[in-house]
Amino acid sequence: MLPLSDTSNILQQDGVGKRQRLEALQEPATFQLIVERAGIDGLISNSRTSGHSQLQTPAVDDPRQAKRQLAADLGNTAACDAFLSSLSDALADDELLHRCLLPITVTVQVRADSGDSFMRMLLNLLPLQQQVATLLLHKLPEFSQTEHEDSGAGSSNTATSVPGLILGQLRWLEQVADEAGLTSTVLEVLPVCSLSTQQQLIGLLPEVVLPQDHEVVMETLQGLLDQDLSFMAQVLDCFSNMQLDPQLQDLVLSSLLGQLPAVEVDDLPGLVKYLLISADKANADKVLTAVRSGLHFVSPSDPRLAVPDHKQKGAMHPKSKSPEALLVKELVSALQANEAATAACLQLVGGITEPNSHRCFDLLVLLALHAKGGPDRKAAEACLKKKLVDGHATSAWLSRSLHGYQASYRDLWPSLLSLAEFWSRARETPLTTASVHLYVDLFVGVDSSQERQQVLQTLHGHLGSGVAGEQDVALQALSVLARQHRSLLSQYSSYLANILDHLETFTNSQLQQVFSMFAALTAAQPAGAAGGSSSSSAVAVGGTRLQDELVITLNKALAQNSAGYKRIGVVGNLALLQQSAADYELMLSADESAAGQLLEEWLSRANAVFIQCQSHPGVLAFVLDQWSELLEQRAGIGSGLQMHMPKPMLEWLSDKTNDLMNTAFLADLPRPESSIRASEDEAMPGLQPEISIHDPNLVAKLWFNLDGSYSPVYVRLLPPAVSKDPSKRAQLVWLPACLRLMAACLQRTAADLRGIDALLGCPLALPDPTIFTDGRWGCFYHNLLGLFYLIK
Repeated sequence: MLPLSDTSNILQQDGVGKRQRLEALQEPATFQLIVERAGIDGLISNSRTSGHSQLQTPAVDDPRQAKRQLAADLGNTAACDAFLSSLSDALADDELLHRCLLPITVTVQVRADSGDSFMRMLLNLLPLQQQVATLLLHKLPEFSQTEHEDSGAGSSNTATSVPGLILGQLRWLEQVADEAGLTSTVLEVLPVCSLSTQQQLIGLLPEVVLPQDHEVVMETLQGLLDQDLSFMAQVLDCFSNMQLDPQLQDLVLSSLLGQLPAVEVDDLPGLVKYLLISADKANADKVLTAVRSGLHFVSPSDPRLAVPDHKQKGAMHPKSKSPEALLVKELVSALQANEAATAACLQLVGGITEPNSHRCFDLLVLLALHAKGGPDRKAAEACLKKKLVDGHATSAWLSRSLHGYQASYRDLWPSLLSLAEFWSRARETPLTTASVHLYVDLFVGVDSSQERQQVLQTLHGHLGSGVAGEQDVALQALSVLARQHRSLLSQYSSYLANILDHLETFTNSQLQQVFSMFAALTAAQPAGAAGGSSSSSAVAVGGTRLQDELVITLNKALAQNSAGYKRIGVVGNLALLQQSAADYELMLSADESAAGQLLEEWLSRANAVFIQCQSHPGVLAFVLDQWSELLEQRAGIGSGLQMHMPKPMLEWLSDKTNDLMNTAFLADLPRPESSIRASEDEAMPGLQPEISIHDPNLVAKLWFNLDGSYSPVYVRLLPPAVSKDPSKRAQLVWLPACLRLMAACLQRTAADLRGIDALLGCPLALPDPTIFTDGRWGCFYHNLLGLFYLIK
């Protein structure tokens, strides 16, 4: 490979050395003569292409030699004046002007564009620069208007248009000979050019303007903005590169703040970034207050927003480039670059104490500071914590700020997830509540499966932490998702199944939340409600796999002899029964056959729970208490679901408790004919039946016979307490729970206790009261045991 070489050093074919001797110019410096002497082909008709057609683009053998020749020929004032006069006449030809603006091609050995056009070569000659630039700029209004008309007809080519080529010559000059003159000429032609040309001219100003001309430029650009806000992006870029002094910068900020409410949405991110980056300690508060007041985050359903192009006929913009997403990105960038704006943000947002006064902007800036890291991260966390704990802000503010804009907060996703995780470990209830809301909003709002999985993984980490507070937060978040967004959560059922492996670590209330969530996910509903199908069969939202794993886990737990495992089986089955009762109500009006099948399944499951627990009195008492809590609870208490028991199920449960009570504790009280009286005053309260007891040292008598001889039954408390059969003695364990459930069932069916009136007034079989007065205590333990259950 040949080494890199300078084409100007290549020997010419006529044997001349690497540098030709430059002869002095003897004739008037006309355009044609200067071009010929520079050796540039394609610009004049009588060039060295004798006998051939003109070149489509200008060409030269040696561009460096051409530049040296131009500099030598135009090195004096007389030659410059003569050439400029001839150049002005020559450029009256539009085609020749176009050719003079095109890059010159090198034709010797290296065939590539040099990057410089003939006009660029002239502009790099300082004696000619200002005059050539003025000549070109005065051509802009004519050609820019023509270009604007052609663009309306769809025939414009911006890349090779004359205005674009002219402005390209003036960008990045090696040296500017007369900055003030060039700036004045640009401002002179600016108002009479087309919109696109004006935008490009504004971008040229920072390269040529001097500090003393900043004020004039600023006033001109502000006048343009007053007429048309479409120049906002170019004006902001110009101001950013001009390095304005503090006084002018403050005037610019005041003017731009007034434009904030009316600026186009697409220009809003750039405007906010400029305002925040340009703010200093003196005006940061004013700028932040104005920006906060001027940014109005509307609801995604706001009718003022453009209607989505569902037919996809228009240009499609990815969510990452939406105005909201760009605004968040630019805001984060500005706050990370300006410490004065950071301090003003903390002071402004921290001073808001009314919950309803907070805006989306407040959360946005705090998240931006959190993402900044370091001391600002801790300051943002402290500010948010203080607001939530002191009641200055609520979880509703977080949800309102994030709703519909989660995609725009994508760059702040790590900060949002970090805050939710941080608050879940707090002891303050407002912080844990905010954590639950934030987890729900993060899971529902994003449209990325990977980010939803990340939320679930974080919740799993809380569940496995062994810390009750963190577990409660995770379970509450999952319960809300299961009840309000179960079709979405059910898509990730495989992630949730792992919770079944850690059930032993949960308390009763946590188990209720776990199984309420699973019950909601696996609940059956009419097919029409699930997917709009006309089929009337019931379908499970959560899928059969999760449902099968849940049922298998509960059946195994209920079949275990350990009370701890039975506890899991009881709570889980009751949660499924609770959900099935609610589904039955929904199906009853939509599909009676499916509702009937669901009722049969409910009765079968409920009966299986009683059968599995009857041999364990303590577990049976737990079952009865759990049923009572479900019937007694109100909306928002416990697992968050109110137990609405349909009539067939409630009647079955009432009959079941009555059977348990009648079999174990109630006995008929004999009523001889002689004891029957016409009124309660004539009753015989002293009637005492013979009660068989296995211990001959004990005598049972009836206590608290409120109904007298009208009582048909009595409660056998002492006989099972002194029984030699351990299973009968253990029956007393579930007696209070059974009475509680009977009362709860009656409260649901009749709203009073008249159904067990006979039981409430009947006597109790307890030790003979005389043993406490004459010193004959008999079996001290059994007597006290009977009294204990009497008190319960």
